[in-house]
Amino acid sequence: MNLLFIEDDVSLVATLGESMRARGWSVECVAAGSAARLALLDHAFCVIVLDIGASPRSGLSMLKWLRARHDSTPVLMLAEHSQASMRVE
Repeated sequence: MNLLFIEDDVSLVATLGESMRARGWSVECVAAGSAARLALLDHAFCVIVLDIGASPRSGLSMLKWLRARHDSTPVLMLAEHSQASMRVE
């Protein structure tokens, strides 16, 4: 299975990427923005893990862009927000 991990926290990307690879996943890790778009244009992924606050574009903007392209790849959104309104957006 191949996974795209879009996260701007470099240490988190390294740790989780290494852990997933150890379990047999093919993992591509990108910080966000244009690198994420390029990865999505160049490859098909089984699942995308996306930081909702990824800079410079928000994770929600990236998800909207993805869905506008009719890409139905499952997306797991990561969030650090404690506000209920942000968790359900």
